[in-house]
Amino acid sequence: MLTTGGSPPLIPGETYYLGVQNPGTNTASFSIQVDFNIITLTNGIPFTNTAPVNSVQYYQYFVSTNNPVATAFEILNPNGNVILVASEGAPLPDLGPGDYNYISDYPGSNNQAIVVLTNSSPVALAPGQWYLGVFNNDTNTVNYRIRALESDGPAYPNIIMLTNGVPVNFNSGPGVALTNFFEFDIGLTNTNSAALFELYNLSGNADLTLQYDRLPYNPPFFDGSFRPGTTPEQIVIRSNILGTNFFGQWFLGVPNNDPNVVTYTIRAVLSTNGILVPYYTNTTIVITPPGSGSTNGPTLTWASVTGETYWVEENTNLLITNGWVTISTNVAAGTTTIFATPTNSPPVPQMFYRVLQEPGP
Repeated sequence: MLTTGGSPPLIPGETYYLGVQNPGTNTASFSIQVDFNIITLTNGIPFTNTAPVNSVQYYQYFVSTNNPVATAFEILNPNGNVILVASEGAPLPDLGPGDYNYISDYPGSNNQAIVVLTNSSPVALAPGQWYLGVFNNDTNTVNYRIRALESDGPAYPNIIMLTNGVPVNFNSGPGVALTNFFEFDIGLTNTNSAALFELYNLSGNADLTLQYDRLPYNPPFFDGSFRPGTTPEQIVIRSNILGTNFFGQWFLGVPNNDPNVVTYTIRAVLSTNGILVPYYTNTTIVITPPGSGSTNGPTLTWASVTGETYWVEENTNLLITNGWVTISTNVAAGTTTIFATPTNSPPVPQMFYRVLQEPGP
């Protein structure tokens, strides 16, 4: 609805009525639709927006007639929690049961992604109009980018097999993983108790997603690592938690949050003697002296594997092999673990420290 010289004076909150008149002599079938505040997305081009608290913002995208094999709808780099829903055609999607075809509701400020394939259920990908809704699920205003991305690549994705402990160098184009995935198989006869999946040597901001027995196109994933920037990504699975579900086919995806191609190294490794050995096997322990006037001992920092148990020991004389004394134990929660020595450390001229990794359960 437009008037000459500008927009019509529509008043928010008022009710407007539409009339349809058939001037012909035969019955006419028709569809009627009203669109307002709906932004049209262009293939591959992100749109930047801000979602106020308790708001919903709508977008539309026309899937082309070039027969794409997959189309991804993405929320990129949000600084808060938003929910993404998608529906083919009208009505506009909502959060209620049956009010959308697909939803991505990964918690926190993680990216959201919905990937629709030509064999997806409940609605397969086909040329036509799709509507997207972005709901602010945060207590603050959220800035984000939204993008629709078509893939006209091969009908079947490229799956690269990973071998235990063998790194693979690869790269991912911008956006969610659509065509290239990685597979790591754990056989029923395997006696290992844990597996570590790593992504490192990153040239940009890419994430690592993991799914059991199927490709990790959409959340909820079995697990994922979404650290910022070029920080290495890490996922750990353990048989004492998963039971027999530990065994089988595991698939990995590498979604790229940058606008350019990101190169990286990916690696899967099973535990050895109950210990997960990461790619950084010769990690240096950084010792930070206490501040002036502090009664605390120095702080020790080193890279670690999530869920592994580490011991910190001290010794006043390296020649005394039985002189090592345990001063701290900790279960690693991330890529870096920090310990502080007790304040009652003996005031000796020198002190030696070492870190031991304990076999997992």
